[in-house]
Amino acid sequence: MARPEFIRGTRSRAPYGYSREGKPNQRPETNLLAWILTIIVLSAVAIVAWLFPAYVFRNPHIAFNYELLRKIGKLEDLEVFSAAKPPPQREREFFTARQIFDQESGRSEEKLAVINDLQKRLYVQNFKYGDMLGYIFGRFEVIGSRVLGPDDVFPGLALLAKSNEFPNTVLEYLVPIEGEFADPYKEGQSLDLVIEKGRDLCAILHLSHLPQDRICVTALPLTYSSRPISKGQDLEVAVPTRLNLKADWPVFSHGETSG
Repeated sequence: MARPEFIRGTRSRAPYGYSREGKPNQRPETNLLAWILTIIVLSAVAIVAWLFPAYVFRNPHIAFNYELLRKIGKLEDLEVFSAAKPPPQREREFFTARQIFDQESGRSEEKLAVINDLQKRLYVQNFKYGDMLGYIFGRFEVIGSRVLGPDDVFPGLALLAKSNEFPNTVLEYLVPIEGEFADPYKEGQSLDLVIEKGRDLCAILHLSHLPQDRICVTALPLTYSSRPISKGQDLEVAVPTRLNLKADWPVFSHGETSG
């Protein structure tokens, strides 16, 4: 008996959405809200992954960013500068105690905070990506000292001094020193600190208001060379290998700067 032949296209077709048996097709349920939330979360992760590295590299003076960059080996060592090779600035501004007071003492605390944040960032970046405030020079009388420890920006010595020419400007002179050393200042003794214009490159890193219409200038020498404080006594300055950016500036309290 011959097998019946089937002609293509003559088989019956079920209506759209139904099986040949006449039953509705079962479609998987789609949770639209879950898909929307997933897309939003993935988009947020992508944005954060793009912005976070830029934020870290642009703000190495923030303590968390500094430590992260240091761990992954993406942090530059602090450079040693000299009068022949100063930081890359368009212009070098040198201030006497009176000049820095006249220029900055009238600024608000908010404005000084912006300036201080910029100077800290520039210091960590070796002054490559912005304009530093400038340098201070002159003759100062040392009125106090404090050994810098683990809770400070770096180990060494901080000298508190007031200007001989303009006592309304108080100077915090930070000296990074590695190892043991003798504090050159003894309470009650007369000790002068002479900062030469052009040679010492004593960079201004922080400014703060003090009572009685005074201003405190925190500065350090970018030459990191042996620092003569008094006759026959030098401080062997060393480039800091690690900074504690959680440390407070100014180093001395307002009570200590009242002298």
